[in-house]
Amino acid sequence: MKMKMNLLALAMLMATTAWAQSEADPTPPPPPPPPYDVSIETDVVRVLGESLQEVLKATADAIEVQQQLRAGEISEEEAEARMEAIELALEVKVEQMEARLESAAEEQERQSEIMSEQIEEMVETAEELAEIAHEATVDLAEDISVTVQVMDPETGLEVELEEDDDDDRHHKSKHNNGMKIGWGAGFLMHPMDGPGIFESMAFDGRNLGLIEEGEWAQDAIRTRNFQVGFRSQNRMFNSPFWYSSGLMFSAYSLELFDDRYVVSPPDERSVDIQVSPSPLTASSFNISYLEVPFMLLLNASDDGDRGLRLGAGVYAGMRMGVDSEIMYLDDLDREVMMTTEGHHYVNRFNVGLEAELGYNSLYVKGRASLSPLFDQRFTTPDVQLVTLSAGINL
Repeated sequence: MKMKMNLLALAMLMATTAWAQSEADPTPPPPPPPPYDVSIETDVVRVLGESLQEVLKATADAIEVQQQLRAGEISEEEAEARMEAIELALEVKVEQMEARLESAAEEQERQSEIMSEQIEEMVETAEELAEIAHEATVDLAEDISVTVQVMDPETGLEVELEEDDDDDRHHKSKHNNGMKIGWGAGFLMHPMDGPGIFESMAFDGRNLGLIEEGEWAQDAIRTRNFQVGFRSQNRMFNSPFWYSSGLMFSAYSLELFDDRYVVSPPDERSVDIQVSPSPLTASSFNISYLEVPFMLLLNASDDGDRGLRLGAGVYAGMRMGVDSEIMYLDDLDREVMMTTEGHHYVNRFNVGLEAELGYNSLYVKGRASLSPLFDQRFTTPDVQLVTLSAGINL
């Protein structure tokens, strides 16, 4: 009998609310807003994926040219002509990628403005309906108590049934986009026949080890690196696995000690380290790349950026700029900086592996380049970069 009375009171409450809404606003409700166009983010990911494929293809073509030149199948003039053609084709692809990304960004901004207006209208409508329902039911709510109870067949006691709270159900995000900033230190390594720190990761398949002797020895050069760029992280189905890509700017600075600096005489087609006849207050060799990374991530959180995070992947980059800087004191003890710009026979492309360990928005990343730092067609040192950095996802 108690359950019947309670249910009857609930029905009266619902009928009163519906009557109040119909009297206050006889016009039909507005049509639902169109869904947000998620194809824009899909286009961005597709553009980044195509860019990565183009960079990898150009890198493979450049490696093939170097191998043919070493084998004597083509001349140096033919190799230079083919390398220029590869670089020109890649630059055209990069310009097309930038145009498509700018168009997608403008469309996404327009969609965001439309969605903001629709959300404001929906909030205003919901507030009006809530006020109407409150005015119609405030008097009845003071006297009506609705409970639903059932009899437990084993104990004979009445047990209250609680409804599921939708707020307790986790909503798993499909995307996690933002910026990525990192900085750290690096090491110069070279291929070696004996056991090394990294096995079979040199350009020619040999092991990689620290440079302990010579002009490029580790104790004479300190390497720093900095990274900043955009990331696009997407969940794979409804699993804890994600794939991440983006567009990154990476800068590497090799600081030299003992009054030494990097020089590349154009008539000799070589790169060397020389000792300055006068004392130097600072000396550095700086390289920057535009890179496209691709990484698989494991993270069990709902938004992909909470708790422990593990990742591994590859990256491919194109050289943006190279310069050699030295600083010294003139006769009046004024500090003078001299910068020598040029490619310094640094490889046009850079390909490597990377692994990441993170917690919440912080991470530690290790990277190992698979391609030599300098173009091996000329008289250049056979070295590769390995870096370890820390950063934050924004």
